[in-house]
Amino acid sequence: MDPSNFRYNPYDDISTGVIAKELHIIPNKSPYIIRLNEVPQKSSPSSTAVKEVTSAASSGISYGKTFAEVAAIPAVGEFWLDYNTGANKDDNWNTGLIQFNAADAGKIIEVSYTATGILAAVNTNHWPDPYTDRGDGSDGDFYPADSTNISGIKNYKNVYIKEGITVSINRYAKIKCQGAFVNHGIITAAGTGGKGRLRSEREGYSGGKTPADNVLYCSGNGGTGGRAGYSAVWYNGGAGGTSYLGVNGDFGEIVLGAGGGVGAVASNGGDGGTGGGCIRITASEFTNTGTITADGASGTSATSGPDGNGGGGLIKIVANTINNTGEITANGGAGGLSTAHSGHGTADGTAGSNGICELIELGAM
Repeated sequence: MDPSNFRYNPYDDISTGVIAKELHIIPNKSPYIIRLNEVPQKSSPSSTAVKEVTSAASSGISYGKTFAEVAAIPAVGEFWLDYNTGANKDDNWNTGLIQFNAADAGKIIEVSYTATGILAAVNTNHWPDPYTDRGDGSDGDFYPADSTNISGIKNYKNVYIKEGITVSINRYAKIKCQGAFVNHGIITAAGTGGKGRLRSEREGYSGGKTPADNVLYCSGNGGTGGRAGYSAVWYNGGAGGTSYLGVNGDFGEIVLGAGGGVGAVASNGGDGGTGGGCIRITASEFTNTGTITADGASGTSATSGPDGNGGGGLIKIVANTINNTGEITANGGAGGLSTAHSGHGTADGTAGSNGICELIELGAM
């Protein structure tokens, strides 16, 4: 394997390595191996340190035990760093793979090391570019101390969301994470996708309008608005928005749930439910013990013509290893209910269809 992006000054014949700190998650199944983002420098004594992470916030990281480096199959609390590649006949060049003991599986760790570059073999065409594009880390670490809002493209070094923290996403977020992505809290894009029709837009309109920014609504279809009848005359509710798959420049696939249709008889009908948003995560390792949701919102219940409900959005997660999935949902909204009074006949709005949840594990090797 040849080096790529080699941190080396050929004029002075010296390494220009930098100190890197990365969060990683030891896989919960064999092989218990992680891959660093760059090749660590071999030195004596070793400049590589591995610590267990018990919590992380903007105020700092809390650590557990420190792992010991060994040059053989590791026991509990030890790690074995590969120094055997020898690219370009340089014995100091290695793969950046670190092996751990099975008893340490699932632990979140911080690895501090001198980073010297990337192996060309890591930049492979075996997977599509969006699967391996973990960004440049320009947004730093994301360790929110309080609930917060994000949207758009994010380039994080590492992500750690504590229990009790809610990260709300406005429509969509494409999160690129160079290290580990750890969620113990709530990440939600529920009801932030395609807009449902409003009562002011009168009867019979369909949900999921064409947006101005060319992001196409898709994933789950919006539900149909409920029918309504008065004095033996029936009016049909609007159809839910239809699903499409959209591509928008650098954002890649931004897939939103379609909005629900408005119920018939606008003076008493409700508003159509908004579709679910879009959450795309690419990381080195991923674990979720909390909730990640892009559900569609429910339509409004009404005395006549309750509204259709938003379709589910998209959640797509790509990582070398996926340890825990937790709760991940992109469900369609439940039906807007009829609360008809005397003289009115009515039918409930229909539920939005479910969206897409896709998890792709590439493998550490």
